[in-house]
Amino acid sequence: MYDAMDNGAKIVSIDPRFTSTAAKVNQWIPIKPGTDGALALSMMHVIVDKNLHDKSFIAKYTVGPFLVRSDNGMFLRDKDINEKGGDAYLVYDIAGDKLDHSAKNAEPALIAKREVTLKNGSKITVETAFSLLKKLADKYPPDLASKITTIPAAQIEALAVEYAKTKPSLIRIGRSFHVYMDGHNAQRAVITLGALTGNIGNSGGGVLHGGGTQAIGGSALSRFNMKEFLSPTGKPLKVLPGLHLTGNPEIAKRTKFLWVSGKNPINQSPAKNKFINEILPNYEFFVVMDQFMTVTAEHADIVLPACSWFEKTDIAVAVHYYLQLQQKAIEPLHEARPEIEVYGQIANRLGFGKYFEKTSEEWLELLLNNPRATELQGITLEKLKKGACRINVPDPYIGWSDKKFLTDSQRVEFYVEWLKEYGEELPLFKDPYEVSSKNPLYKKYPLMFQQGHTRYYAHSQFGAYNPSMLELHPEPMMSIHPSDAKSRGIKTGDIVSMFNDRGKLSCKALVTEGIVPGCVHIPEGWWPRHYRGGHHNELTHDTMTKATSQNVKLRRESNSPFYDVLVQVKKA
Repeated sequence: MYDAMDNGAKIVSIDPRFTSTAAKVNQWIPIKPGTDGALALSMMHVIVDKNLHDKSFIAKYTVGPFLVRSDNGMFLRDKDINEKGGDAYLVYDIAGDKLDHSAKNAEPALIAKREVTLKNGSKITVETAFSLLKKLADKYPPDLASKITTIPAAQIEALAVEYAKTKPSLIRIGRSFHVYMDGHNAQRAVITLGALTGNIGNSGGGVLHGGGTQAIGGSALSRFNMKEFLSPTGKPLKVLPGLHLTGNPEIAKRTKFLWVSGKNPINQSPAKNKFINEILPNYEFFVVMDQFMTVTAEHADIVLPACSWFEKTDIAVAVHYYLQLQQKAIEPLHEARPEIEVYGQIANRLGFGKYFEKTSEEWLELLLNNPRATELQGITLEKLKKGACRINVPDPYIGWSDKKFLTDSQRVEFYVEWLKEYGEELPLFKDPYEVSSKNPLYKKYPLMFQQGHTRYYAHSQFGAYNPSMLELHPEPMMSIHPSDAKSRGIKTGDIVSMFNDRGKLSCKALVTEGIVPGCVHIPEGWWPRHYRGGHHNELTHDTMTKATSQNVKLRRESNSPFYDVLVQVKKA
């Protein structure tokens, strides 16, 4: 980031908190938590209203010119109007004043509304997806968006104009979008900003999430031979995302055995008290395999000691362009075993051990052997033993430079047909589920609670039990704005109680202007033993909407609403 700034880039941090990033960049724009979608839609309104959108990119690489049927909300296809028609998407050709296949017309209309006759003789209205998006964005002029986001209208307009006029422009989305129930729509809206300005697939531009290599599926992990690894019989693997297991007691009642490995859900998943009191009692047997006696392990029937990374061979995968072999340095100490070995021994006792007979190195060779993944071609275990290998992508790598997107249409789909059923075909903005000013609970619990990462540990790892890290960051502290602290008689260092109907905690307060009024914050990852009472995930909930639960169709986890939480704070 510093290099980019030295080269003339301007960096803006949009965040409810004055983070260490916000302190070092060109501009900090504080925003009301959970309103990023409204900001993105307002920026779209300004960009289109001022004619700053990239019409060529929208026409060629997004579903913008596709015609949407008024009767069912689906895209109009050739087979809808012709007896022998195919699945080709239809657009309105301005020059020919007619319907045409999207692949045949280089400059279709972006704004069009027409009546068409279907092959059964009935007449319907069709309208371009871009026109529908524009109508949605028009509902969020800066004056209205300012009331929602607390960002001044002039600042919203200036940000939109500067973003659209600066080429290339890059947006990096923080992980906090995933911690609101409707965060997927906010993320869709921000991606749409990139598409409207032609900032996807260009050098130096884009819309990135996390580490930024999602253009190749997040990392090389997605290119491994996972199909054969996870489904040795060829039978598809059944995936049940964690929030569906914990957030749906009916599913929990049908699940009699729970094995947790590589996760600490009682500490890190929402609705801690619900999980302990309502979900766990349904299981007849609960096993945890871990290196440490975590909060989750304390509730298990049996705890199996897992190896450290020094005691087993594996491939180290992160969000970058390299693979590295994690080579075993020592034999496992005491009774610790690699997970794959334990799974194999149990499978053998259950009568299907033949699927687990490979050694660790043979499993890794299987994962690397994916003929469909050009990114992994030529990378072998023997080469990895000599050092890290870069996967086969250009250097520098420009995500989506081929403009072939992983959607049904191979275009950027800001209009999604299958979400029509849930009324979310466009990236609309919804008030957060709980932290909405319309929620009657606001009178009882007037503060929004957030929990973010800290530099001192990774989730519940390292810092929670490492004396050196605890020396730097010894205990959880709740950040609160001076205006909220003053009305409660709270000063820095005071012990405070934070609570709602689901739970409570007790810790020290940190009064700071580095957080927006009406919001409080505690870094996530702390264990119960670090609080003076309670735990932050006693306050959270695991509610899902129909749309978020349907992310299972994409084999993705539903949003966990960690930030969508109302609380009250009092001096203890």
